[in-house]
Amino acid sequence: MQGYITVALDHDRYVDMALNLARSLKYFDSKRPRCLVYNDKVNLPPEAAALFEYTVNLADLPDYIGCMNKLRLYDVTPFEETMYIDADCLLVKPDIDRHWAALSQNYFGMTGEKRTTGTWNKLDFETVCKALSIPYVVQMNSGVFYFKKGPEAKRFFDRLHELYRDHRDLLSNIHQGRAGQYADEPFLGAAMGEFRIAPLGGSADQGSLMVTTWRARNCRFDPARGDSRIDKPSRFWFGISHLPRSWVVHSPTIAHFIGLKPHRTYEETSRFFSRALAN
Repeated sequence: MQGYITVALDHDRYVDMALNLARSLKYFDSKRPRCLVYNDKVNLPPEAAALFEYTVNLADLPDYIGCMNKLRLYDVTPFEETMYIDADCLLVKPDIDRHWAALSQNYFGMTGEKRTTGTWNKLDFETVCKALSIPYVVQMNSGVFYFKKGPEAKRFFDRLHELYRDHRDLLSNIHQGRAGQYADEPFLGAAMGEFRIAPLGGSADQGSLMVTTWRARNCRFDPARGDSRIDKPSRFWFGISHLPRSWVVHSPTIAHFIGLKPHRTYEETSRFFSRALAN
């Protein structure tokens, strides 16, 4: 069975986002069930039962804070094939089936880019590759990823926990200034390199699986027509990230609203799904 899973831990605002995500999933893909992972620090409204076929109460582990709980999803998912989606995402186009088909060719998958040199926040790719004897690190946003139950995926997730236990200060840094919360992406990226998992391919004109709104412009979504657009910078003047030189137009299936920005677009798109399912 294929299904979607998302996480709402510690704060009720994540529950609100998860409900918005679930509405978009139900609108565009009602055939695949949805699972919400939560903890005792949040309150689930009655509507959650109508939007999520499965709910999992995740016990707190002192060493796993916030986004690092993504590493625990293999052990709690009710599905044989799982697509994890961050709660601050929305499914905005009706073509998710083609992404399921592409992802299911392997036991783990996500979009990203192989890197061997340069830096990613405080991570130095060359240093990490040498220290762990891996050919590359995949740089990505972990808002969406796929995994398939089985011995290969189990070994992959076990290795994620080992990397977190033994190499957290080599690979990661405190995420969003929250005490004890490391960023999860570097562990996923290093494990993908170690297991020789290539990131999901595909060009912008083919329609991306997920694109973030971070440093984007012209974020426009029309779920009724199945249209989406996000313009992302591709080159920068003088290498300065705040001075875009050129832009790439994306039409993602999943929009990842980093910081729920642009706020008006996120709110309008969320209201569309709420109204559509109420009718």
